[in-house]
Amino acid sequence: MNLKKTIFVQIPSYRDPQLVPTLKDMIENATSPSRLRIVVCWQHGAEQDIQIFEAAGFELIDTTDKEGTTVHCLRRHGASIELIDIDYVHAKGCGWARNMAQQRYRGEDYNLQIDSHHRFSSDWDAKMMSLLELLKARSPKPLLTGYPPASILAPTLRDGRNSPPQ
Repeated sequence: MNLKKTIFVQIPSYRDPQLVPTLKDMIENATSPSRLRIVVCWQHGAEQDIQIFEAAGFELIDTTDKEGTTVHCLRRHGASIELIDIDYVHAKGCGWARNMAQQRYRGEDYNLQIDSHHRFSSDWDAKMMSLLELLKARSPKPLLTGYPPASILAPTLRDGRNSPPQ
C-alpha cells in the first residue's frame, strides 16, 4: 500500500452536534491521518463557533475570507481540515453543501463522501484503499457505495463531548 496516496473527504454538516466526534473518530481510527484532507461545509448557528474545534484538540492554522465565505484551516494528528463556515440561515440544502465541499477537491487519489454523524472502524483508510485497488482488476474506475446502518450514539454536549452516563 502506497502511504503517499491521499484521501479527499467531503462532509456536509447542518447544525450537527456529531460533527466534532465524527472528525475525531475518523482521524483517530485512520492508519495514516496525514493522508486525509477533509473539507466540511459547516452550516451552523450562533451556538457553535470555531472554539468547539479548538476545545476538542484541533489546531487552528489559518482563517481566510474570500468573496464573503470564511474558511478555517485546522490540523489534528497530521490530518488537514477545512471548514467552510456558513451561517445556517444561508444554507441551500444538502446537494448545495456537498457541491461547496467538492469544489475544493485538488486531485487527491481517493474521494470519500460521508455525512457528519459517522463512526469508523480501525484502519478504515487502509482497508478502503486496499479494497478499491483489488477491484481495479475488474474495473478501471471502481466505486464503493453503501448506506451505513444507523448507530446509537451517546448524547453529545454542545462542546462535542459525550455526556456522562446516567
